[in-house]
Amino acid sequence: MMKKNVYLFIMLLAHAPAFANTQFRWAISSNNTLKDENGQNIGSGNATILTFTSNNTSVDALVSGTQLILQNTYVPDDSFYKALANSTTGYYNSAYMEEQNNNLVGKYVYAIILNMPFATYQSLGGLNNVPRDGTIMAGITSMGTISSVITPIAEAPPYPAQSFTGGPIITNLQIIPEPSSVGLLCGAAGVLAAAVGRRIRRR
Repeated sequence: MMKKNVYLFIMLLAHAPAFANTQFRWAISSNNTLKDENGQNIGSGNATILTFTSNNTSVDALVSGTQLILQNTYVPDDSFYKALANSTTGYYNSAYMEEQNNNLVGKYVYAIILNMPFATYQSLGGLNNVPRDGTIMAGITSMGTISSVITPIAEAPPYPAQSFTGGPIITNLQIIPEPSSVGLLCGAAGVLAAAVGRRIRRR
């Protein structure tokens, strides 16, 4: 009877699907300070961190004047992943983000930071209802690094779980992400553009 149970257990393990668990966060670090457009520290919970995943080691959004702009390479390389609050005044550290499958393994991360309390972001209903009139300020991080090295999301464990940093942010940019071509209105770029930017005006 005991042998039967052991064999059954082994068979169940053999047929169980192999899913990778990932766990990561934006970490407290002198390299990810968070200040408003006046250079003042943004309080705990008063910023919203929009985490994006990418298949590449470069950020597919850029800063131009007072605009955040999606590049042509945004689709299909990048996608919005999750919104979280900053956990500490003056930094864009976050709670751990955990995924119970292997969808994120090997992807890279960066963030767009809103100078908007996470509670407000939630009450507005998320990305689709973020104001588009330039009253919300934002900044964009560089690609997430660990010990100053651009690092992909790994299967967890390792222990401790991954903690990414992405450089200091001053949220002095108006949120006007606009894809540089009409074609980018599809897919994830369309979601971001509709959420945090003005729509492209058809000529």
